Amino acid sequence: MPESEEGFLMRSVRNRCLNLIAHKGVKEKVAKLLIDDTDVILSDETDERLEQLLLLIEDLEPPIRQLIFRLRYLQEKSYQEVADEVGVSKVTVFNHLSKAMDWIKEQFK
Repeated sequence: MPESEEGFLMRSVRNRCLNLIAHKGVKEKVAKLLIDDTDVILSDETDERLEQLLLLIEDLEPPIRQLIFRLRYLQEKSYQEVADEVGVSKVTVFNHLSKAMDWIKEQFK
């Protein structure tokens, strides 16, 4: 039995609102993780640690991860700018950055 047009529209609007709210929460968590990660790495800006960081960036694998990391953090481009330049989605950019940060943190331990 098909729903009425009004019921369909109300359900569609409700679902869209719930999706927007959920997506906003995810974006806030991602932003917080990235801010926390950069604070950990950049809080002790000694020459030695900066040199070590630059060497680690050069060792990032695969090469696309190194490129994404450089574009985002060294050239300070937005996720969308990085995604457009590299030809991947913003989610892929986030995944590569997350893995790069985890690997760099592990190397500093």
